[in-house]
Amino acid sequence: MTTDIHGSFLSKKRTIAHPGYNRWLVPPAALAIHLCIGMAYGFSVFWLPLSKAIGINVAVQCGPEIGFFQELFTTS
Repeated sequence: MTTDIHGSFLSKKRTIAHPGYNRWLVPPAALAIHLCIGMAYGFSVFWLPLSKAIGINVAVQCGPEIGFFQELFTTS
């Protein structure tokens, strides 16, 4: 069994960026992904302590006519 070096996944031909590739787009994309992950982690970990810190002790239930996304973004 032989493997073709030019067709393998990690061959040099496949790992070198093509002409016109802008490497400066990588850091903003990585930052955006990390901010999303960090925001999800922050909300999941600090939601309860922060709500207690501002004086919320009992959860307020939404009515049955309120949908899922309205529950997430309601201000009243």
